[in-house]
Amino acid sequence: MLDVNKKILMTGATSFVGTHLLHSLIKEGYSIIALKRPITEPTIINTLIEWLNIQDIEKICQS
Repeated sequence: MLDVNKKILMTGATSFVGTHLLHSLIKEGYSIIALKRPITEPTIINTLIEWLNIQDIEKICQS
């Protein structure tokens, strides 16, 4: 079973497989930092997901 007290950093979250993985992780109660390209819109809006621009290194490091 997954540890629900962890935060996950995820790349590829806007892809077909990534979107389905996001849904599964949300159901398990994970907090997710999802990286996306600047031109890509988030595929899921949820309070457990923090979407960050993959080029924003400072914000990624702070998360």
